[in-house]
Amino acid sequence: MKLKFSFKALIGATVLTGLQVAALVQYHLKDVGTDSNGNIYFVDNRTVRPYQGFQVRKLQNETIVQLTMKANCQERKIWVTKVERLSIDGQLIGQGEDRMEEIPYQEGTPPTNALKYYCSSVASASVASAPGW
Repeated sequence: MKLKFSFKALIGATVLTGLQVAALVQYHLKDVGTDSNGNIYFVDNRTVRPYQGFQVRKLQNETIVQLTMKANCQERKIWVTKVERLSIDGQLIGQGEDRMEEIPYQEGTPPTNALKYYCSSVASASVASAPGW
């Protein structure tokens, strides 16, 4: 069974890394970069809500780490409020405690790219400003 799961994860990782950004947007995912370990980060467009935050998904090993985030666009701040682990097919397999952990703003990193994407998305949704929540 573990071999089957690993094979599924490998297929999922190959599909995700092989898609172009335009195709990702079609499936509600916006590629916001990779970390130093090669993990790919995506913002789920369906979760972007002014004053409420958004979700970022990170493909890591054989699972998806889903980060629920809040942002303050004016101050360029971003926080992780919840971490969940999903199987490659989206089933919840582990959930951490709610928390409020600030992520440092560092140009070019996936969290900062996600913050920029969130802020531009809520601004273009005719929100006067997106100061957070």
